[in-house]
Amino acid sequence: MSTKLKVGLIVNPISGMGGKVGLHGTDRESFRTAIGLGARPTSGERTIRALRGLVRDLELFDFYAVKGVLGGDYLEALGITYQNLTTDTVHEITSAYDTQVTVSAMIEAGIDLILFSGGDGTARDIFCVVGDSSLILGIPSGVKMRSEVFGIYPESIPEIMVGLAKNFQGHQSDSAEILDVSETLDTLGLWSTELFGVAKTPRTRRLIQNGKISGQSHSEVGLRELAREIVTEMIPGKLYLIGPGRSAHLLLEERGVKGSFVGVDALVDGVVLKTDCSEVEILSLLERYEKRELILGVIGGQGFLLGRGNQQISTAVISALGFGAIKVIASAQKIGALIPATLHVDLEVSGEHMVFPRYIQVHTAPNRTILCSIEVPARHEAIMVM
Repeated sequence: MSTKLKVGLIVNPISGMGGKVGLHGTDRESFRTAIGLGARPTSGERTIRALRGLVRDLELFDFYAVKGVLGGDYLEALGITYQNLTTDTVHEITSAYDTQVTVSAMIEAGIDLILFSGGDGTARDIFCVVGDSSLILGIPSGVKMRSEVFGIYPESIPEIMVGLAKNFQGHQSDSAEILDVSETLDTLGLWSTELFGVAKTPRTRRLIQNGKISGQSHSEVGLRELAREIVTEMIPGKLYLIGPGRSAHLLLEERGVKGSFVGVDALVDGVVLKTDCSEVEILSLLERYEKRELILGVIGGQGFLLGRGNQQISTAVISALGFGAIKVIASAQKIGALIPATLHVDLEVSGEHMVFPRYIQVHTAPNRTILCSIEVPARHEAIMVM
C-alpha cells in the first residue's frame, strides 16, 4: 500500500477581507479598518472551493491542521478527518505569529506539503519558517497575489494535489518566487513588487499562476496614444470607472487628474468623483449614472483581468454593469507575453447568474486590438457562451 501524502492545511481567516472595501490588503491595522468598513471573511469560502474537489480522493491524503479557523473548521465542514496539531494559537484575531507557530508544528509532524489559504503576506510568513525545505502551495485568497505558489483558481488545487500524491516519490518541484508589495515607494512614487525569496512548489506550471511582472513597459507609446484618444472621446455625463494598474492609470494622467493607481477611481466630465472606490460605492454610482464604462488593465505575467487586486469589481458589479460596458487596455507586449493569450477571471461565488463571453478584445493602441479568450473556474463552464 502506498504512503499517503501528508498535507498540512493552514488558513489565514482574515486574508482578502480588504478587497471589496477598497483596501489593498488586510495586514497589520488594515484588518481593523476593513472590519469598520463592513468587510466580511472570504478565505474560508475559497478554501472550501479548493477542498471540495479532493473529497473523492481522500485515500491519497493525511491532513494535519489546527482546530478552528486556522484550518480545522473547513476540513470538518466537508467531513474530512485530520490530525489536530496542538499549538498556542488561541488568538481571536490571528497574526503572523499564529501562522508561523502552526507551520513549525507541521514541520515537526513531518508533513510533505503545506497547503495554505491566503495572499502574499501569508506566503511570506510561511516562507520565513520553511524557506525552500518544504513544498508549499497556495489557495488564492488574498487581495493581492503576486507570488508563484498559488493555484490559478481555488478549483486548480485538487488536480495539483492528486497528481502530486500519485507520484510523490518521483515528483520534481519548481522554484517559485515569493513576491510582495515593497515597503518603500519606487522612483515614480508607486508601490513596486519585491522579491523576498525562492520557495519550492509542485511542478504543475499549467495550474499555478506566474509571478506578477511589474514595471513600466519599454514601449508605452501606443498605449499612451490610446489613452489620449479615449480621454478625447469621453462622453459628457458618462461615468468612467478606471481600474487599478499602470495601463488604466494612463487615462488619468492624460486627463491631468490624480487617482489612486492601485484602486478603482470614478471619473465624470473630467472630474474624479471618488478614488479607491469600494464595491458598495461602485454599485451606488452605477445606480446614479445610466451611461457608464469600466476600463481595466491586465496583470502582467499573470493575465488576470478580474479577481487579483480588484475584488471591489465583484460579481454584483459585473452583473449590474455587463461585460459589454468593459473596455480592456494593455500594451501589445504584455498580451504577447501571455502564451496562450488568455485572460483569467476569478470572481467570488454568489447567487448571481453570470454569463461570461468566451472572448474579449484588448485594445493596445488606436485602431489596434488583440482578441483574447476568457477563462473562468470550472464551476462557471456550464453558463459560458460563445
